[in-house]
Amino acid sequence: MLSYIVLAQHKALLQKGVDTLLDESGVIQGRIYTFAQHTPQPPIEEIRRIKLMASSQFEQPTAFVVWNLDGASELTQNTLLKIVEEHPDNLLFIFPVTSEVSVLPTIVSRLVIRRLAPSYEKLAGSTYAQSWQKILEHPRSTLASTLVGVDNKR
Repeated sequence: MLSYIVLAQHKALLQKGVDTLLDESGVIQGRIYTFAQHTPQPPIEEIRRIKLMASSQFEQPTAFVVWNLDGASELTQNTLLKIVEEHPDNLLFIFPVTSEVSVLPTIVSRLVIRRLAPSYEKLAGSTYAQSWQKILEHPRSTLASTLVGVDNKR
């Protein structure tokens, strides 16, 4: 099975991305193991436990969801690297993170990255979305006044 980094700025969006991957992979509820979801980083002891569990052969598809890898130390990430490189075929790793740059490049290079962004509907009420809507409705006057800093309506 392929393994993934799920990248998003918000915890709720990360959870949605994890749930989607689990649904797509067909891993059943009793075969999903979650690590470090309520800590800022996975402790090294947790990573060692993951390595021990992952060294088993799984008859059924199994998923390890390891939260907050982007907060983990370099030592912790290096400890995880070998098993990410050579995990059993029926094992799916999912790493929900908010920052790809904080994960070792050697780990990132071995994973599929799923970048998630909030949907436009959630942004619709934001000032950013309202500004773009104004530009789309009145492109010349709005854009010109934005660039020059004056109101160009005549």
